[in-house]
Amino acid sequence: MTTLLAARTGLAVPVPNMRATHKAGRALLARCEAFKLRLTQRLNYQGELASAKRRVWWAALPLRARALGFRVRHDSLAVRFFLFRHRALFRNLVLGLIAVLALAYVYASRAAIAAYLGGLVSSFSSFLGGP
Repeated sequence: MTTLLAARTGLAVPVPNMRATHKAGRALLARCEAFKLRLTQRLNYQGELASAKRRVWWAALPLRARALGFRVRHDSLAVRFFLFRHRALFRNLVLGLIAVLALAYVYASRAAIAAYLGGLVSSFSSFLGGP
């Protein structure tokens, strides 16, 4: 399976060096290989081969960790793939949130300055004997 993946994409994908003797380990390794194959088929073959290698390696990391016996508490593979698919949306949401917080800070500080100046003016006018 790994040689097929390397032949199709030209990528050297790191594969866990593990001899799975039980069914669960073999199934996890097969899922890992199938996921890497699907992900590399979706990538643009014309460019970004180095970043494609990194993406495949990081995306398959939780499956490799599970196959090696580490406990992965949540399904970080699905979360990572969702974030990767919608990375532009999340980037725009974060930038929008930062802009809204900056505007709120500016307007809040403006209102606080206005209230302070208003209180200062009213106290000064009452000091002079005004209403």
